[in-house]
Amino acid sequence: MDVTWPGGGEWPRLLLAAGVAGGAFGALVVARCVLGRMASRAGRAAPSTALRAVPARLVSRTRLTVLLLGALYAGLLTIDPPAEVRAAARVVLVFGLLLQCASWGGDLIAFWSERYRARASEHDAAAATATAFALRFMGSLALWVVLVLLGLENAGVEITTLVAGLGIGGIAIALAAQSVLGDFFASLAIVLDRPFVVGDFIAVEGMRGTVERVGVKTTRVRSIDGEQLVFANSDLVRSRIRNFGRLAERRVVLRFELAPGTPADLVEVSTGILRTALARQPLVRPDRAHLVAIKAGMPELEAVYYVRTPDFALHMDIQQAIQLEALREFGRAGIRLGGAPAAEPPDGALSAAD
Repeated sequence: MDVTWPGGGEWPRLLLAAGVAGGAFGALVVARCVLGRMASRAGRAAPSTALRAVPARLVSRTRLTVLLLGALYAGLLTIDPPAEVRAAARVVLVFGLLLQCASWGGDLIAFWSERYRARASEHDAAAATATAFALRFMGSLALWVVLVLLGLENAGVEITTLVAGLGIGGIAIALAAQSVLGDFFASLAIVLDRPFVVGDFIAVEGMRGTVERVGVKTTRVRSIDGEQLVFANSDLVRSRIRNFGRLAERRVVLRFELAPGTPADLVEVSTGILRTALARQPLVRPDRAHLVAIKAGMPELEAVYYVRTPDFALHMDIQQAIQLEALREFGRAGIRLGGAPAAEPPDGALSAAD
């Protein structure tokens, strides 16, 4: 068949191209429906983060517009269009395919970031969410850079010169804004390495507070006094950070000074009182309670224990309960604290304490 560009009354050839385009579009739509049903059936019982769910997601993201562009281009090839028309049609088709690849790639990046977040949330939900967001952002940025460069090359732009120019310009911008870029890359380091996450109570160079937000340039911390502290991310990366939000246990040291001249028997009783007070707290792991020094005739006692929770308010409640119980028992045993003269123990105090 002698197929040439339709013109001068040669409409049958144009109808032939339309028929080819219509048939190709119908075949592509049917193939999309069949593949979609097969993929949906395969991933029906699978969670959204399972690999079996990926084909159904990709098929659902396939645009009918792109299928139509492909079918029209196939119909155009059945005739002999001018070179300009063929080139323009090819550019349109390639741009459509690039947009489709952007849709597929964006969905795959979202799938992998969500899959990572779902797995990492078992250990640290806040950190997993932040890391997943960073991975999705960087993956999407890389995808769009590649697709834009491919689109420019398809449009006839010399990307080698463009990339070289962007490289030189990028160096100049990096030198001019190295502080901003340093904070930006530091924010990525914080998100990926996770020395702290939003909600953690941290201490940096004597300043303490709860992390409220990790931004591109700065991190906002609400101090214990109520004001907001703003740290440059690069400064945080170079600092020694104490993260109280990840305390497994809190070590506490209590010290008591007894009155001068307290008899040795009462000192021994006082250490027993402290050990008993520690043992009665369910969230406390006792370590020790001893006489550690005698200063100016005053015995100094030290009790050390661990609180099995990072909750600061609960830690203070436990510390108060231990000290109050110790003071009550000291009073019953006739034990006075520093600065007061020692009193004679009441009858039976030693045996009761023992």
